Amino acid sequence: RVTSTYMIHAGTYMWNIASMRGQNVSVFDNHVLILLNGRPLRDGISGGHNNVFYNSFPVEGIDHIEIIRGPGSVLYGSNAYSGVINIITKKATEETGVEASATYGSFNTMAINVGGGVHVNDDLNINFGGRFYNDDGPDFGGVYDGSILKPDGTIKNGSKLGNENWTRDNSSAFLNVNYKGLAVMAGYGEMYPFGFTPPIKWEWKNQKAGDEISSMKHYFTDVGYTHEFNDSYSLSGNVTYNGHKWQGMVDSVADSKKALSKNTLVEVAFQGSPMDDFNFIVGGLFDNNSFEGPLFNETGTISKYSVYAQADYRFSIVKLIAGAQMNKSENLDANISPRIGAVLNFNDNIGMKLLYSTAFRSAYPQETNVYHSLYSGNPDLKPELINTFEAQVFYQNEKVQTSLTFYQSHMTDLINKIKGADSVGEYNGNTTYATFYNDGEFDFLGVEFEGKFSLSEHFSLFTNITYQQSEDGNGIKDAAVWPNTMAKGGLMYTGGFLTAGLHNSYFGQPTQVNYILEQKGKPAIESFNPEATAYNLLSLNVTLDIFSLMKKESKYKILFSIYGDNLLDESIWFPEFARYELNSLPLHAGRSVYGKLAFQF
Repeated sequence: RVTSTYMIHAGTYMWNIASMRGQNVSVFDNHVLILLNGRPLRDGISGGHNNVFYNSFPVEGIDHIEIIRGPGSVLYGSNAYSGVINIITKKATEETGVEASATYGSFNTMAINVGGGVHVNDDLNINFGGRFYNDDGPDFGGVYDGSILKPDGTIKNGSKLGNENWTRDNSSAFLNVNYKGLAVMAGYGEMYPFGFTPPIKWEWKNQKAGDEISSMKHYFTDVGYTHEFNDSYSLSGNVTYNGHKWQGMVDSVADSKKALSKNTLVEVAFQGSPMDDFNFIVGGLFDNNSFEGPLFNETGTISKYSVYAQADYRFSIVKLIAGAQMNKSENLDANISPRIGAVLNFNDNIGMKLLYSTAFRSAYPQETNVYHSLYSGNPDLKPELINTFEAQVFYQNEKVQTSLTFYQSHMTDLINKIKGADSVGEYNGNTTYATFYNDGEFDFLGVEFEGKFSLSEHFSLFTNITYQQSEDGNGIKDAAVWPNTMAKGGLMYTGGFLTAGLHNSYFGQPTQVNYILEQKGKPAIESFNPEATAYNLLSLNVTLDIFSLMKKESKYKILFSIYGDNLLDESIWFPEFARYELNSLPLHAGRSVYGKLAFQF
């Protein structure tokens, strides 16, 4: 439902990518940074194994989600490239209790969620959440040779591999404790996703036992302290740890893709407001990422440090913004990501924003130190870079919020895997000829409209529309695969015992695989799968407050919800953009319905 955002996967890493403005050109979700209460959640293997967070975070513990579209590296560092997703958890108050829910629905989906908090006093509050989720997934077929993927499981020569379910098995938990200026967070997420590896075959199955296992586990802790000198100045420090474990397999050799990363980040920031119209923040951080496992050619460590500053000053109707971050990694030259902008408020309702910002995405061990039968890592990779210019006009009053944004982005030094004629390494005595290079460029031009409208006391409406075009460094238009057009809208009703929301997302037709191959001068592939076409994703969510329905007063609540997804039962496929060996892959399940019972006490 988010403007200019497309949830996608490339097959190998299921439900893994939140592409903003179509600017993700990899199977990894490393162009969007996820934060938990402002602290980074990054895996130290690829920087983009985010399916653990998208699929398993305890929803009942979330207060709201803040989303920034566009570069954000000035304050947030690597991966804040096309956008930032900041998950803000609930903070306990005297009224806070516990919410527990159970869900059952299509594909034998079962989910249990718990979230709540304890307000001990004004100095101490505790928040927590937990989630368990399991489903059998929609049923799709597959093949071994990588040339065809058909729903009935048949392949070109008539043999049949059979069908598999795209299952999910997730669990997670988090704890957040705040005492005066001290904040401690801890979290754990685990996912056993279904996936397949090129050549297309049912390689990873959702099994916790046996010789075919794929799992991703993430561990997170953060300890932060903020000292307020007075109402104008404060000093904060954080130590953040992200541990990530990925266990897969290659050629049926268990643990041959096992990888473990341990990332520790130490950050200090000083911020102040020396006058009413002037604010600033300056800070620095040290980032140490260690990695190990058969996936890599050696156990290693990558360290980097950054310093940053940003300030804003308002005079009359104008607010000026300026900032920069300097980032330095081992064995690489430092790079600087600047940001400059202005916000003009012509009156209480109408304004305009102009912003130029840059960002970077550092290379990760899966690119610099990978040890594989088909390719080797390149330790000399530079960060991927992006610069974006945005111009926005906005209007708002008590019942209406609208904005129109134009943006232009230029991406350089994109990291691509390229096969050459010369040897780049060895794997178990075999020569490998492919490695990673800073070889890609992309340009994006787009426009976004957003609107929120309060129609009455009970009804509200929201909508957003995006149109964008892209071109790569070779002059191929729409080479980023993503649809040019997205249009999303929803109608919400809230009143008495009933809350209901009807939402539809329209996604235009994506760029076809054979078009990309033709533009690159490569032979076309046979299109045995359905063509990736435009589609509508319609959903309905209805929630009943049982005690209110019965006109019974209670300090507790029992809520019953029914949620329907893909109500039009669209057949949804998307281009296989990881290797361009298939014309399409199934993206979304057909019509599904779920029931949820929640207790608040």
